[in-house]
Amino acid sequence: MELASRIKGALLGGAIGDAMGFPFEREENVYTDNGIFFPWTYRYRNRFRSLSVPLEAGSYSDDTQMTLMAARSYRSTGVFDAKHFSAELREWLNYSIGAGKASKQAAKSTDRSGKLLFPFYKEYAFAGGNGAVMRALPHAAANSSNYDSCIRNGINDCLMTHGHPHAILMQVYYLSLLFALLNGGMLMDSIHFAEDHVDRFSLDETGIPEEWYEKWNEQTGLCYNAVENAVKDYLLSLCDALSYMIKEQPALNDAFKCLNAIGREKGSAIHSALAAIYAVKRHEEEGFMKCVYPVSRMKGCDTDTVASLIGTLFGAAYGIESVDKTFISTVQDSDYLMEIADRLLASSFSLSSMSERTGSLKRHKANLEELRVGQNLTAFPFGHGIVTGKTISQNTLVVQVRFDIGQSIRLTKTAKQAEPTPADLGR
Repeated sequence: MELASRIKGALLGGAIGDAMGFPFEREENVYTDNGIFFPWTYRYRNRFRSLSVPLEAGSYSDDTQMTLMAARSYRSTGVFDAKHFSAELREWLNYSIGAGKASKQAAKSTDRSGKLLFPFYKEYAFAGGNGAVMRALPHAAANSSNYDSCIRNGINDCLMTHGHPHAILMQVYYLSLLFALLNGGMLMDSIHFAEDHVDRFSLDETGIPEEWYEKWNEQTGLCYNAVENAVKDYLLSLCDALSYMIKEQPALNDAFKCLNAIGREKGSAIHSALAAIYAVKRHEEEGFMKCVYPVSRMKGCDTDTVASLIGTLFGAAYGIESVDKTFISTVQDSDYLMEIADRLLASSFSLSSMSERTGSLKRHKANLEELRVGQNLTAFPFGHGIVTGKTISQNTLVVQVRFDIGQSIRLTKTAKQAEPTPADLGR
C-alpha cells in the first residue's frame, strides 16, 4: 500500500470519526440520532454566554480544525513553522467549536511577537489533555522518512499548548505509533515500536531550553524530570494492561473503564489514545465502521476525540480504500482534507496566501451583524472567502464562511435581533 493512501486514510478517517462523535460529546447538544451523520445543534454555556449553533451532517470539531492548523504550519522544507502555528492559534479562537480549556487558554496567551512559543498560562504545566495528540498526525505525515524530525516537531507543537508529561509522553507514543503505521508496520509491531521509544524518551534530550524547565518547576513546585519518570511508569503500566486486554478481548466498555477513558479522567491524552488503540485492535478485522461507530456513541467517553483517533489509526493502517466513500463525501471539507494530505506528502505548504495578513477574523466577528450572504471577505490564514449562510439560533447569530482554499468555518456571537432580515440573507 502506498504512503499517500495511508496519509489520506488517516486524515479523512480522523475527520470522519470526529464528525461521528462530535454530537455526543456534550450532554447539552440537541440531536436526533437517526443515522451515522445527521444535522444537529451544538450548545455551550458558561458564566458569561451561551451558544446554540446549528450544524450540518458531517461537521467536524476543534480536533480536525487544529489538525489542519498544524498541517498548514509545515513549510516546503519539511519544517514545522511554530510561529505560524502560534499566529493561527490566536485566530482560531474566533471560529473554534468544541475546543478544550487548555487549548483556548494557550491561544489567549500566545505572544504576538512570536518570540515566546511556550505560553505558560496559569495551568499550563498541569495540562495533560487531548489537545496535542488529536492534532499530531501532520508531524508523522510530513516526516514519514525521518523519525527524529517527527518527534522533535511534534514535541514543539505539543508544548505550545500542553505542558504536563501526560500530554508530552503520549505525544511521543502516539507519533511513534503513527510513524510506524505510515511506514507499513503491522498494528501490533507498531504498538511495540511506540512502547520501546517512549520508554527510552526523555524531554531533556530534545533541546528544549533550560528556561522552560525552570518555569515548569516554578509553576508546579515540583521537579519536571521526577514527574516525567512517574508518568512514564504509569503509562507503561497501562501499556501492559492494554497488551493483556488485546489478548483477552473484553468488551469495549469494560476495556475503556479499565483504561480510564470513561468518567472523570476521560480527557487525558494517555487514556484516550490507549483506548483508541484497543478499539482498533479489537475490531480491525471487522472494518472501519465497527471500530469507530460504537465509540462515537459511548456514554461518558470523549467521543469526538477518541473516535477521531480511532479513525486516524485505522486509516493509517489500512489506507483510504478502507474508508467508506459515502463517509468521505459526507464529512465537512472532504476535498480540502484530501488536498492537505497530498501537500503533507509533498511538503508543499509554501503558499503566499497562508501568510498574507489581509484581514482579521476578529474584526469580521466584531461586525458580524453587518455581513451579508454572498459578501466577499479576506482573513488570515485562509485568504479570500464568501459568506454562504447567516441565521439566528435562539440567542446566537451564526455566519457561515467558505474560503477559496476549501475550508469552511462558522463565526458566532450573541444575537441582537430576533431574526435576520431579507437583506442579511442576500435576498
